[in-house]
Amino acid sequence: MTTLTPARISELLAMCEAATEGPWWTSGEELRMVIRDGSAMIVAVRHRIPASQHAANFKFIASARTALPEALREIGRLTISPTEREVWKQNVEGYMAERDAAQEALAKVTAERDEARMWRDSWANTAADNGAKLSTCEAERDALREVLSWYALDSTWRCEHHRTESTGFDLPSAGQTDAGTRARAALAKDPAP
Repeated sequence: MTTLTPARISELLAMCEAATEGPWWTSGEELRMVIRDGSAMIVAVRHRIPASQHAANFKFIASARTALPEALREIGRLTISPTEREVWKQNVEGYMAERDAAQEALAKVTAERDEARMWRDSWANTAADNGAKLSTCEAERDALREVLSWYALDSTWRCEHHRTESTGFDLPSAGQTDAGTRARAALAKDPAP
């Protein structure tokens, strides 16, 4: 089979143009001739062809006059030159390189996203742990504040149960010598929330 190169297409089109103008038709029921449309010009005559083949041959000859040029023109329209082919090849190679670069960038961004998610989850766990620790510390602080508040009260330092029999005066205990001064100072440094 001959390859339909641009040169071969041009050769076949020239052959079609040199032939009698179409379209062509078969004549009569006996199919003895192929004639040109609208005239009595005989284009082909059946001669010494077996009867079993002449109908198909005449129909093919008549159809080929218009079908072949149409097919050749369509092939020519769809065929690209070597220069165009090279341009397309370079474009495709460029697109493939861009695709590869985009896939690489996507892989990098995906890895960065996954790492960011890992850190986010880690921080969330740390924050939850720290939140629990903070709640414990706040509860302890509140308990200590309550104790300090009790020590800061003046009424806490008036101790009637330390009365001695000999003097009849209240004697401060060893823990009462500051009369709540340190407790009040501690509370002033860390006011209640």
